[in-house]
Amino acid sequence: MSRIGIDPNNINERAASLKQASENLGEQALSPIDSRSTISANENTKKAFEHAQSAHQILGTALLQSSQTIKDIGEGFFTLDEQAATSFASN
Repeated sequence: MSRIGIDPNNINERAASLKQASENLGEQALSPIDSRSTISANENTKKAFEHAQSAHQILGTALLQSSQTIKDIGEGFFTLDEQAATSFASN
Protein backbone atom coordinates (compact mmCIF):
# COMPACT_ATOMS: atom_id res chain seq x y z
CA MET A 1 0.00 0.00 0.00
CA SER A 2 1.33 3.41 -0.88
CA ARG A 3 1.53 6.39 1.38
CA ILE A 4 -1.16 9.05 1.52
CA GLY A 5 1.46 11.62 0.60
CA ILE A 6 1.41 14.14 3.42
CA ASP A 7 3.62 17.05 2.42
CA PRO A 8 5.10 18.51 5.61
CA ASN A 9 6.61 21.44 3.72
CA ASN A 10 3.18 22.44 2.39
CA ILE A 11 1.66 22.11 5.85
CA ASN A 12 4.42 24.21 7.44
CA GLU A 13 4.12 26.87 4.72
CA ARG A 14 0.38 27.20 5.26
CA ALA A 15 0.76 27.29 9.03
CA ALA A 16 3.50 29.93 8.73
CA SER A 17 1.28 31.97 6.43
CA LEU A 18 -1.52 32.00 9.02
CA LYS A 19 0.95 32.88 11.77
CA GLN A 20 2.28 35.81 9.73
CA ALA A 21 -1.26 36.99 9.05
CA SER A 22 -1.95 36.94 12.79
CA GLU A 23 1.15 39.05 13.42
CA ASN A 24 0.00 41.61 10.83
CA LEU A 25 -3.19 42.14 12.84
CA GLY A 26 -1.35 43.68 15.78
CA GLU A 27 -2.66 46.67 17.65
CA GLN A 28 -2.16 50.07 16.07
CA ALA A 29 -2.32 53.48 17.65
CA LEU A 30 -4.93 56.05 16.78
CA SER A 31 -3.46 59.24 15.39
CA PRO A 32 -2.82 61.77 18.17
CA ILE A 33 -4.50 64.43 16.03
CA ASP A 34 -7.78 62.54 16.45
CA SER A 35 -7.53 62.62 20.23
CA ARG A 36 -7.46 66.44 20.38
CA SER A 37 -10.87 67.03 18.88
CA THR A 38 -13.90 67.35 21.11
CA ILE A 39 -16.64 66.79 18.56
CA SER A 40 -18.96 63.87 19.24
CA ALA A 41 -18.24 62.29 15.86
CA ASN A 42 -14.62 61.96 16.87
CA GLU A 43 -15.64 60.16 20.08
CA ASN A 44 -17.68 57.72 18.00
CA THR A 45 -14.69 57.23 15.73
CA LYS A 46 -12.51 56.42 18.74
CA LYS A 47 -15.04 53.85 19.97
CA ALA A 48 -15.26 52.24 16.52
CA PHE A 49 -11.47 52.17 16.29
CA GLU A 50 -11.17 50.51 19.70
CA HIS A 51 -13.82 47.96 18.70
CA ALA A 52 -11.91 47.21 15.48
CA GLN A 53 -8.68 46.81 17.45
CA SER A 54 -10.39 44.33 19.74
CA ALA A 55 -11.75 42.39 16.76
CA HIS A 56 -8.28 42.35 15.18
CA GLN A 57 -6.80 40.97 18.38
CA ILE A 58 -9.42 38.20 18.55
CA LEU A 59 -8.90 37.34 14.89
CA GLY A 60 -5.12 37.36 15.32
CA THR A 61 -5.35 34.98 18.26
CA ALA A 62 -7.66 32.67 16.30
CA LEU A 63 -5.28 32.66 13.32
CA LEU A 64 -2.34 31.88 15.56
CA GLN A 65 -4.22 29.00 17.17
CA SER A 66 -5.31 27.73 13.76
CA SER A 67 -1.72 27.85 12.57
CA GLN A 68 -0.61 25.63 15.44
CA THR A 69 -3.56 23.28 14.95
CA ILE A 70 -2.69 22.85 11.27
CA LYS A 71 0.91 22.04 12.18
CA ASP A 72 -0.17 19.57 14.87
CA ILE A 73 -2.66 17.79 12.62
CA GLY A 74 -0.17 17.69 9.76
CA GLU A 75 2.51 16.17 11.97
CA GLY A 76 0.02 13.63 13.29
CA PHE A 77 -1.06 12.58 9.79
CA PHE A 78 2.55 12.40 8.64
CA THR A 79 3.41 10.11 11.58
CA LEU A 80 0.36 7.90 10.93
CA ASP A 81 1.20 7.77 7.24
CA GLU A 82 4.75 6.64 8.03
CA GLN A 83 3.51 4.03 10.51
CA ALA A 84 0.89 2.69 8.10
CA ALA A 85 3.41 2.46 5.25
CA THR A 86 5.87 0.61 7.50
CA SER A 87 3.16 -1.71 8.79
CA PHE A 88 1.84 -2.59 5.33
CA ALA A 89 5.36 -2.99 3.94
CA SER A 90 6.21 -5.56 6.61
CA ASN A 91 3.08 -7.64 5.88
